[in-house]
Amino acid sequence: MDKRELLIFAITAVVGLAVWVGIAIVSGREEAWDSSLFFTIGLPVMLCASGIAGYIEPRRFWLW
Repeated sequence: MDKRELLIFAITAVVGLAVWVGIAIVSGREEAWDSSLFFTIGLPVMLCASGIAGYIEPRRFWLW
């Protein structure tokens, strides 16, 4: 894995963690997926981040 892939991996991991923690805090639930916000906001945000990462680094797009 080169530096560019590591950077993309780190960014997508941070986005996923931020979505998870943010929704858990906002909804007041222990698990983010227990909130409807996870499915209406969280998953689309993570899918967009994953799609952008796959577009930026198309060699192994399935990784993101």
